[in-house]
Amino acid sequence: PSLAWLRMVAPQVPAWTQGYDSSELVPYQKFFLHAINCQPVSMEGGDTSIFLRQNMCSPQVSKVLLGEAACTTHHLMGIHLYKRSRCEAPVGLPELESQLFDDVQTQLTWDPRVRDAYVQRVLVLQWFGRSHQVKPVWLRRVMSAQLADGGWAWISPMPEVPPLLQGWSFGRFWRGVVLQQPLDDQYVSDFHPTAQGLLLIALSLRGK
Repeated sequence: PSLAWLRMVAPQVPAWTQGYDSSELVPYQKFFLHAINCQPVSMEGGDTSIFLRQNMCSPQVSKVLLGEAACTTHHLMGIHLYKRSRCEAPVGLPELESQLFDDVQTQLTWDPRVRDAYVQRVLVLQWFGRSHQVKPVWLRRVMSAQLADGGWAWISPMPEVPPLLQGWSFGRFWRGVVLQQPLDDQYVSDFHPTAQGLLLIALSLRGK
């Protein structure tokens, strides 16, 4: 009962109303806290209400491709939590949410690297009511990146590209060609993408 984050896993309990030190949280985490308790959290330049009015991941090139790869998916997760908490929805939220979903589809098109962010992008479409927008090839690529132990790595191989050409560097060339060492030893299962991959599979199989 004393945890400000309790409503993340138990949305039926009363909202947290006491003070909480959010100074160590990054902006999207502050928005999550806002979303589960329906109370704006202060941040530089204002508070987290801006996440309900503005696309925080635009322009995509600088803020997603060259910045935080999971920016848009984190934004959508916050909105999902906000709606689940039955917080008062501002005018324009459906349009903002639709724009973010469109951005996710764009990212899946121009960023084909099968990594944690890629799995998360497919997952939010499947999870939050946009399963009709999930292309079969995106699911196949996620499945192709599953490792022998059933998990996913934070950075996974691109199934269409030979291992030698992935993440090209002199060091990889030396190890792969000269020393004949395996190039896939960096691909080790990680909890975060594995949890997302398993949830994505479960949601994709639902009803079949």
